[in-house]
Amino acid sequence: LRPLLFGLALLLAGIVHARATEPQALEPGQSAIPLSPHVSYRHDVLAADGATEAFARAKAGEFTRIPNGNPTFGFQDGAFWFYLPVVNRHAEETQWLLVQEYALSDQLDLYLRYPDGHVEHQASGDHQPFANRFIRYRHPNFRLDLPLGVPVEVLVRVQSESSMQVPMVLYTPRALTEIMRDTQFSTGLYYGIVLALLFYNLVLWIMLRDPGYGWYLLHTGA
Repeated sequence: LRPLLFGLALLLAGIVHARATEPQALEPGQSAIPLSPHVSYRHDVLAADGATEAFARAKAGEFTRIPNGNPTFGFQDGAFWFYLPVVNRHAEETQWLLVQEYALSDQLDLYLRYPDGHVEHQASGDHQPFANRFIRYRHPNFRLDLPLGVPVEVLVRVQSESSMQVPMVLYTPRALTEIMRDTQFSTGLYYGIVLALLFYNLVLWIMLRDPGYGWYLLHTGA
């Protein structure tokens, strides 16, 4: 009975690992795909692995799914690796954008490995020059060239002294442009209200010469 149970456990582990490494399909009609429910991860406590070792560990099944799909790990030493094979079935979108929607991560490295073994590397994070980002956006972002029907392995390394929060989303360029437009509109509205308050209190201070308006003007400006 014990050998039978052991064999069943191995079979179940193999099925789970096979499902975990199946490529995530990017289907027509999709424009924004949260990756937390799909990626697997590994905590490299000593931050000693390179991309080659991480790819090998992912293939060996040493990566696990994110608990409850919540990519928040608190303050941790070392580096975190995230792995997801993808295959693009969206004929109109062969370029995607991977956005790490937490602006305070220090160092992010993206590795794309294609079937021929070619590996592309991009770096981002708040320890990298802002101008190096593919799109000058407040969140770190990367360009993913995903040819139609070609499986591509996506590997992301994150190391930071701040909280380890790694909510990653795949966007089409149009979807991210719309989000940036909405963000700029809300930010512009906020600053417009602030400028209106500044101008209104400046007029009151000039006309009434009340020191209170002057102090409020400084407060609003700060």
